[in-house]
Amino acid sequence: MPRRGRVTAVGRHLVAAIAAPNAGVMRLKSIVCPLLALAVLTGCASSLGEQATQARMSLIGLSKPDLLSCAGVPQRSVVVNGTEYLTYVSQSLDTRPGTVGVGVGWGVHSHRRVGTGFGFGYPLVAGFAETRTCEATFTVDNGRVSGVNYVGDGAARQGNRQCYFIVESCLTRIGSNRDGPF
Repeated sequence: MPRRGRVTAVGRHLVAAIAAPNAGVMRLKSIVCPLLALAVLTGCASSLGEQATQARMSLIGLSKPDLLSCAGVPQRSVVVNGTEYLTYVSQSLDTRPGTVGVGVGWGVHSHRRVGTGFGFGYPLVAGFAETRTCEATFTVDNGRVSGVNYVGDGAARQGNRQCYFIVESCLTRIGSNRDGPF
């Protein structure tokens, strides 16, 4: 039942917006705009991760020269029993500043209404910085990609979003050359 009350409250706002056009437009904007922005931002974040997940299959069969051409030179590579492993790394730094602060001030004024003062402030909510990392390892057998594996916090916690930046150029080239080999 509590959920129905919320829906009814939102419905009342929408009805009020329709009934009183001038006041209602502002109320409607205050409801719709934040929801629309949230939907767009969520869609972008998941879309990149989904594309990176799909790339694990769509890049199978890509030749090693084509991989090097679109993804660049790997940070690490190793050959084990004839199978080559090329590892690419993508990192980003997400920072958020502190928000609300508290200030204290003290001042003195003379009889001529001229004053001096001193104050300091300290944030109550400190900012933070977080590094997100994805390592994409391409397995190459007989000169062709036979597998793609993602590891790192940018893969696990973000649904592969950080990994997208490794395969982005390859996906763009594959998408523009659907008819030909790469």
